[in-house]
Amino acid sequence: MKKFLCAVILIAAAVFCSGHVGVNYARQNSIHVVRPGETVYDISWQYMSQQDKHDYVLSLMHDIREANNITDPRLIQPGQKLIIPLYVKK
Repeated sequence: MKKFLCAVILIAAAVFCSGHVGVNYARQNSIHVVRPGETVYDISWQYMSQQDKHDYVLSLMHDIREANNITDPRLIQPGQKLIIPLYVKK
């Protein structure tokens, strides 16, 4: 019984971890104009549902910071235009 349970857990872990393995993505940039009080975190949450690559908001935040050369995400300003790199399955 213990061996069976271990096998089920290992298979479930393998399936869970292989979610994006071998999937090709196309990058589609979107432009976002920062509104007063918005953070990179807030903006990332707004775009999470529009793309397929990231499971975690922190991954999209990283891509936004990288695409816009943002070293300190606290320094974004209202009216600033940010590139939002969205990845969708090909």
